[in-house]
Amino acid sequence: MRNIGVGKYWATSSLSLMLSLGLAGFTPELKAHVVAGDHSATTIVDICKADSTIEPLQCLSEQSTNLNRAKNLARQRGEKDNGGVGVVATEPSMHGPSAESPYQVFLCGDSIEYVFTFRMRPRATADYTYESQVRVAYTDKNSEWIIDTIYNNAIRATPISYSEQLEAEAN
Repeated sequence: MRNIGVGKYWATSSLSLMLSLGLAGFTPELKAHVVAGDHSATTIVDICKADSTIEPLQCLSEQSTNLNRAKNLARQRGEKDNGGVGVVATEPSMHGPSAESPYQVFLCGDSIEYVFTFRMRPRATADYTYESQVRVAYTDKNSEWIIDTIYNNAIRATPISYSEQLEAEAN
């Protein structure tokens, strides 16, 4: 008896996992405009393709976990640099799925660097007034996380619904 359902269910569960991790059919928008050194940007999928020592699905899962941790570390650094979580609120993309956060990823020798560019606002207002760019590097060799603020600047206040403002200006 031939079992043809196993492959189908494995593919379905793999795709479901990849979709939940934000990795299937999704090309993250790369918003960072200052890059980490002379390294070229890549994707998590490219990193896993380059690593033949680990199963692709396991690699994607591990890299997704690392990306989520890096996002949280970057958000916490940005909040700390601007007075703390009680003072500022970070844009929603830094709280949702990590694959939808504003980041770039770089493969740098034995480490992976994630660069996040995101906005924050004082809790009492609706306008974003701070922008931070934070680099979070992870080295597999030492299992060490290194966090650096690339820049942290005040920005011109913008409304929360920036897309609505753009639509209004276009009309």
